[in-house]
Amino acid sequence: MTLSWFKDEKEIKSGDRYLSEIKDNSAVLKISTLEKFDAGVYTCRATNPAGSKETSGTLYVKEPPIFTLKPDNQDVIPGSTVVLKSAF
Repeated sequence: MTLSWFKDEKEIKSGDRYLSEIKDNSAVLKISTLEKFDAGVYTCRATNPAGSKETSGTLYVKEPPIFTLKPDNQDVIPGSTVVLKSAF
């Protein structure tokens, strides 16, 4: 049996960041040093002399928020209203 992996319909070749293997009767694709651009639809195709089958799943890569503006330091008196603003 041969295995092929695809990301967004483009074949993935084993290399520095990708390792494809069959382990415990399962097709495994290991992606090291995951980046946001690794998000997408991944498809595994298994082929033998009788034919081929494929299955797909979507990988979502979540990143923590990044603040681009921090709140200003403010001196205020009790009883006043203060507005703190931050942007991300």
